[in-house]
Amino acid sequence: MGKLDDAEKYYRIGLSQLVFTHINTVYYYHGLGIVQKEKGDYAASFQWLQKSLELYKNMGNHSSVAIVYNNIATLHFNKSDYKQALDSYNMALEIYRTQINGDRQDIAMCYNNVGAVYYEQKKYLEALEYYQKALTILEKILPVDHPQLGGYYNNIGDVHLNLGHDVYAFEYYRLALTIKEKTLPAKHPSTATTHQSIGLAHEYGGDLTQALKHFEIAAAIYSDCLPAEHVSVVEIKKHILRVTTAIGEKKSP
Repeated sequence: MGKLDDAEKYYRIGLSQLVFTHINTVYYYHGLGIVQKEKGDYAASFQWLQKSLELYKNMGNHSSVAIVYNNIATLHFNKSDYKQALDSYNMALEIYRTQINGDRQDIAMCYNNVGAVYYEQKKYLEALEYYQKALTILEKILPVDHPQLGGYYNNIGDVHLNLGHDVYAFEYYRLALTIKEKTLPAKHPSTATTHQSIGLAHEYGGDLTQALKHFEIAAAIYSDCLPAEHVSVVEIKKHILRVTTAIGEKKSP
């Protein structure tokens, strides 16, 4: 939190030294919006981002407008306001489509974000469609073992798991884990996320021993790189407790 406080102080001091019409005003507005978002003060963040959005629109800065729409959408997403999130992500996507030519990572990011909204709404077929669109773009412009692809493979695996497509889920998780173990540090939380997903897939399939194995790998990684109160640490402990309890019940006469 200290770094966020320092960043907020920097932006506020910079803003106080400018007149409203100065071109850098929008930079400080947007910066304050991001800081407040990271602090979890979504109301304050929204106000700053809206101010920056209007200025960027007046400047005709299309790429920055799209970035702000993405950030506003993330605010709505974090508040579980999925309709507003979807509207803002689609606004960003439309700008990228009309103002930027060719296959771009920005467009892929928007597709992925839209997919994430549909996933949270349990609209898995729609989520799969947008995740696949994002992956198609990235596979054209990134190396085959780029770590970003690992995250996208994991997302698609999650969708297939929820659709009951166990074979496809495991295949995408395998791709994700292979890339992450090759390209990320040994104790990276993203690798733990994939182990957790694989554990859930095994649990759903009834293989509790394999489920526990992957949950424990994930827990070991999380404990090395995240604070004890982090949501991922708390969640993986719940998974381990649930599976160990189920294993114990199976062994009981």
